[in-house]
Formats: sequence, C-alpha cells, structure tokens
Amino acid sequence: MSNSVKSSIIKGSAWSLIGQILIMSITLLANVMLARMLTPKDFGKIGIIMVFINIAYVLTEGGLSAALIRKTNASYRDYSTVFVFNFIIGIAGFLLIAGFSGIISNVYGDQSLKYPLIASAAILIINSFQFIQNTKLIAEMRYKEKSMYEFTSVILSSVAGVLAAYNGLHVWSIVVMQLSRAIFLNILYFIFEKYKYSLVFSKASFKELYGFGVNTSLSSLINITFDNIYQLILGAFFSINQVGFYYQAKKIQDVPAGLFSILSQGPVYAGLAKIQHEKEKFINAYNKVSAMLMFLTGIITVCFFIFSDDIIVGLFGKEWLQAGFYLKFLCVSSFFFTQENLNRVIFKIFNKTRSLLFLEMLKKVVQIFSIFVGIYYKDIQILLIGIIVSNAFGYFINYFIASKILNHSEYKELNYILTVSAVILGTVFIAELAKEYFVLEGLNLLFLLFAVVIVYATALKLFGIIDTKKQIKELLTMLK
Repeated sequence: MSNSVKSSIIKGSAWSLIGQILIMSITLLANVMLARMLTPKDFGKIGIIMVFINIAYVLTEGGLSAALIRKTNASYRDYSTVFVFNFIIGIAGFLLIAGFSGIISNVYGDQSLKYPLIASAAILIINSFQFIQNTKLIAEMRYKEKSMYEFTSVILSSVAGVLAAYNGLHVWSIVVMQLSRAIFLNILYFIFEKYKYSLVFSKASFKELYGFGVNTSLSSLINITFDNIYQLILGAFFSINQVGFYYQAKKIQDVPAGLFSILSQGPVYAGLAKIQHEKEKFINAYNKVSAMLMFLTGIITVCFFIFSDDIIVGLFGKEWLQAGFYLKFLCVSSFFFTQENLNRVIFKIFNKTRSLLFLEMLKKVVQIFSIFVGIYYKDIQILLIGIIVSNAFGYFINYFIASKILNHSEYKELNYILTVSAVILGTVFIAELAKEYFVLEGLNLLFLLFAVVIVYATALKLFGIIDTKKQIKELLTMLK
C-alpha cells in the first residue's frame, strides 16, 4: 500500500472516529435525558415509526452513494442525476407513508402513531438535498469537514429535542430532534459546500450507476427490513412497551456498531478501492483492518454482555432494567454483523454485488425461520437467538464467497474470528463466575471491568491474533 493511500485511510479513519465518537456521545446523552423524561411506550412508538422511515430511506438512497464513490471520474451530470432520483423517490416515499399511516396506526391499535409517522416521513425529502454533498465529502475523503457539519447539527437538534420533551411534547420531542437534525445539516451544507442543484437527468448515467447500486440497495433493503422487523413483531405480538426496551438497548448497541460501519463503508472502503488492482497489498491491508476490528468489537461485546444491566440502569434508571436483557443478545449478534459488514467491502470493490444480494437472501431464510418459531411459541428469547444465528451464518457464508472472489485460501480471517469468539466465551464465563461468588458493586465493578479487559487482551496476544502495542506503533509510523 502506498504511503499516500495509508495516510488517507488512517487520517480519514481518525477523523471519522473522532467525529462519530463526539456525535454518538451527544446523541447518547440526549437519549439518556429523553429516557428520564419520557416513557418506554413513547420510545416504543418511535421505534415502530422508524422502521418505515429507515426502509424508505434505503429506497431513496438506491445504493448510488457507493456507486459514485467507486466511480473515480464521476461527473456533475452523474451527481445531478442522482439528486433528481433521490428527490423524486423521497417525495414518493413521503406520500406512500402518509397514505398508509392510518392503516399502520390501526394495526397497532394506537391512533397517536399517525401524525408523528407522517411528520417523520418528511425527513426523506429533506435528506435528498444533502445526499450529494455527503457523498462528495466521502469520495474526496474530507472526513474532517463531514464530521464538523454532522457534530454541529447533532448538538443543535439534541437541544431542540430535549427542550421539546421538557415542555411535555412526549413522542413528538423525538420527532422534533430527528427532523431538526436533517434540517440543520442541510443548512450547513448549503452555507459551506455551496453545491448548485440542477434537474439534469441522464438515462445513461443512471443506468450505469444504478446497475452497480441496485444489488447493493436491495441487499441493504433486505438487511434494514429484517434488522428492524423485531420492533414491528414486538409491538404486534407482545407490547409497545417491549418495543421501547428493545429500542433503547439497540440504540446503545448501535453506538459502537454504527461507528464501525461508518469506518468500514467510508474510509476503509474508499482506501481499499484505490488498491483493488494490487491483490497482495489489498489482502494484507484488509487482514490488518479485520484483525483490529475483531479485537475492538470483541472487547465491546464482552463488556456489554457482562455489564448490560449496570449500563442500562446507570444510564436510564431502574424502570428501564428490562432493556438489559435485550442488550445481551444484541451485542453478540452485532459482533458477527460488524465482521460481515466489513466483508461486504470486498463484494462492492470487485463489483460482485449480485452475489451479495443472493447471500443476503440466503441469510434471511434462516432469520425468517427463527422469527416464525419465536412468534409461534411467543418467546422473545427465541427471536433474539435467531438474530445471533442468522448474523453468524451470514458472516461465514459471505467470508467463504469473498475468499473465492479474491482467489485466496489462507483463511487468516477465519482463524481470527474463531479464536476471538473462543476468547469472548472464556472471558464472559470467568466474569460471570466472579459476579456470582463475589458482591460486586461500585469500585468492585470497575476492578472487574479492568480485569476483563486485561484477560481479553492478554489472551488474544498469546494466541497471536493482535499485539496492541505493535499495532499502535505501526499506525503512528504511517502517520509520520
């Protein structure tokens, strides 16, 4: 890997990391404040609403962001074509959700869902005006500016949401926070990026870009639908309160998962795409990123699983304790999904998105089976185990197909994930024994956390998976 590519990836990753940590910290703080003023039912309602918004957003995006980033000579015509498509589909998505809002409210027996759902759908139109600037910032690896814009909009929208909740707006306060975030980001892009919108639409450009993006989009659509379907199932077959507990646990888990996803699909994807024609360099760089990612996701999984109840109660209060149950399952499923998400970079870079779509559909067959079993027995635990099994299955089948794409059979990554998984199980087992036989409160919990990190890191070093000191030195050397 050339020094310029190394520098771009590392600097881009650093700014993405810093920016997302700040953004997620503010978002989490706002969420904690809202949770102490609102009820699980309020968050349950927004959890149901966001399923439809997230699905519609994937359709408006259409996989075109990755297509533009991958195209090294993307023209103004290409960007304009994508803008027109996003805007039209955004309006269509808004009208579709507004039209079905009454039916959705009836399904859940709560008419108070209708108008917050319609208002939230407006974000689809608002986001269409920021899509191009956001994509250009990623393609040009200007992560510093991107992070600053997003951080500013998050601070302003969080203040707006908390003030709305303080004034008794309940579920509307979360709607206000989400809409204002999109509006503030649009304003910042308009002021500082000054992109000139036009209604130029090229059929040839659209055919080329969408030909690449359609499979990625369908894969993302399937993934988003099934990732959010549990909120719909919990609300329909259990209670909206359970949706609230699940939603809060997922929001916590989404902090590290979202961070790693942005790094994988942003600077890592853009950086590796530049060396796609140098196979050995590509494989070596990918393996280093994979090892570091597994190390980080592994320690987060261990800590979230062991301290789930303590995290929930500490952040939201005792009335949210049931969310700890969901967090245990979600952190394990996220471990496999994060690795799978990184693995998808290979499919995108080497234009094998059709295979990606097929594998995603195969994975969902497993997930659908677990969903039906969970509904049949009305057992939430079966539903959550199904998420873990399907994500693990999805990762392994993606891994083996990706190895064939690279024509590479060294199986380093497979050795990494099996070893890290074994270390996670061992560390959790030891920690759970300690919690069972000793009274762990206050400072004792901190001592246990410190011990868990030491045991985990030492074990991985002994197994030769990663040497944190060596990795830090390599990163510092690359930065020079």
